[in-house]
Amino acid sequence: MKKVLLAVCALLMATLAVAQNETVVINNTTPGKLAQTLGAEMYTITNLKVTGSINSDDVATLRTMAGFMPENVPSDWSESGEVISDYGHDTPLGNCAVLDLSEAHLVKGGKAYYTHEYLGDTYSIESDGKANKYMFDRCYKLVSLILPNELKRLPRQFVSRCPLLVNLQIGNNVSTIDDYAIHDNPYLLSLTIPEGVTTMGRDACTSNGIEELTLPNSLNTINYFTFAYNKNLKTIHFGTGLKEIAYGAFKGCSALENIDLSTCNIENIQSYAFCDCTSLTSVKFPSSLRQIYGNAFTKTPALQAVTFNDGLDGIGSSAFSESGLTTATLPNSLTYLGDFAFSSCKDLASISIGTGITEIPYNCFTGCNALTSVDLPENVTSIGGGAYSYCNGLVSITLPSSIQEVGAKAFASCSNLEEVVIPDNVTTLGEKAFQYDKKLKHVQIGKGVATLEKDLFNSCESLSSVELSEGLTAVKAFVFQYCSSLKTVTFPSTLTTLSNSTCFGWTPDSLYFLGTQPATGERTKDEPFYGLYTKTKVYVPESALDAYKQSTVFKKFFDEDNLLTFETTGISTVKDTPIVPVMWFDLTGRQLSAPQKGINIVKMSDGSTRKIMK
Repeated sequence: MKKVLLAVCALLMATLAVAQNETVVINNTTPGKLAQTLGAEMYTITNLKVTGSINSDDVATLRTMAGFMPENVPSDWSESGEVISDYGHDTPLGNCAVLDLSEAHLVKGGKAYYTHEYLGDTYSIESDGKANKYMFDRCYKLVSLILPNELKRLPRQFVSRCPLLVNLQIGNNVSTIDDYAIHDNPYLLSLTIPEGVTTMGRDACTSNGIEELTLPNSLNTINYFTFAYNKNLKTIHFGTGLKEIAYGAFKGCSALENIDLSTCNIENIQSYAFCDCTSLTSVKFPSSLRQIYGNAFTKTPALQAVTFNDGLDGIGSSAFSESGLTTATLPNSLTYLGDFAFSSCKDLASISIGTGITEIPYNCFTGCNALTSVDLPENVTSIGGGAYSYCNGLVSITLPSSIQEVGAKAFASCSNLEEVVIPDNVTTLGEKAFQYDKKLKHVQIGKGVATLEKDLFNSCESLSSVELSEGLTAVKAFVFQYCSSLKTVTFPSTLTTLSNSTCFGWTPDSLYFLGTQPATGERTKDEPFYGLYTKTKVYVPESALDAYKQSTVFKKFFDEDNLLTFETTGISTVKDTPIVPVMWFDLTGRQLSAPQKGINIVKMSDGSTRKIMK
């Protein structure tokens, strides 16, 4: 912090000092003679305007006057008390802070004005009217620079690493700004890109001190990282001709507060374009926008609201992950959502999904703790793996009738989820879909689900009621592992296969199997009920007892006197008796308003109770 304050004070003092000095005007009629014309004064001049023709020798003179330093000089040398000669730089530093080259003409000739310290490459003016690389690189005294009006292109590292540069004026003839042309100038506070510029290269204006940026209508593409890491950038005036914002274009612009693209013709916002813009609070999209690519607005914690335009086709992977969105409405035109699109949006309380989306992708809303419900339109057929995992605000889930598939871990680790209803049209519940849902109490699974996949309800320690439908054929390993509150389950008559360790880590009081043919192990030696033979009572149809006795899966229950039968007589068979049912209960003791499919506990009018199959 001390170094920053000292640098700011030095900058202010330098700016005030040079503003009070008169400008020296030199008409350089003979290229290469600027140093000779200036003589010893070249080291004391603070304000200079050069007209006429200048070649590479003159550029070297201007660089010396503007305080050029070699590569090995640390940026804080002036605070350390060291002198520049300590770094092998014998030429005295100049003091030129204000340099006006607006009327200068660049001509070929003279020796190289710059030799790269490590690569050995040399740079000079190679063509009349054209600038070359590194012309104003590391000019440590330069505060204000006006570039030649004749320039049509600003080459690579043209004005870079100038620690005191505040003002840079670009001529109106410039159409192209190359890679890294204006970068790492920490006090360059304002920049206007002139009308006529159509192309800006990669990293063209990165890591400057820009606070306000004006872009021309002629600019149609902002390239990779063009304005990235301008950490003071608060305001951007976008031109109307802009069609694309490329990868990382404004990444790390942590002071940027508002983005208004409504007057642009942008069709695409590429990946990471506004990533890490931590102060961004609002964005206005144009009606022309079609694609928002992956991570475009990730890590924007202050961004609370966004209005998506009709016509938007796609939102890419992690596009708004870790943003501060509280609500969002996705238009009907949207047909693609990427993985993690809104993941870890911890304040996202509601989201409306348009009719164009048919699949909720992998981890799309994982970690959205403020979501309290899942509202999906009837057109959605699939919920991807982890889509709503770690959504700790969810209390209940009722899926639309269009859903056919729920992916692995889709609702895993939802710590407050209490009830789940799976409609009949769902055919697939992925592995661990509800794993670690600590408060889940009741689950109703429709008749479309044929297999309970591995670890489906693993560690759902509050689960006390599971309703399984006819049509279920297989139960995989660890489905009810560590479901300590689940005391009984009734398996339908359609069950045919039990995997090894189906009941591992779970000790129910009783299990009911309605099938007249016992389910078999997935493999010959599988033991689905290992460890339960002496602890759990298994009830099977009376007519099927002999078949269960002979089953390798159930035989050990018989050996331990824990293989029992229940009557399969339905209530409709009770006739000509004054004793009638008065109350109905499920196997957990919960009172029912009417008998349900499966086993019912019935309290009769004479005070007795019966188990009756409905």
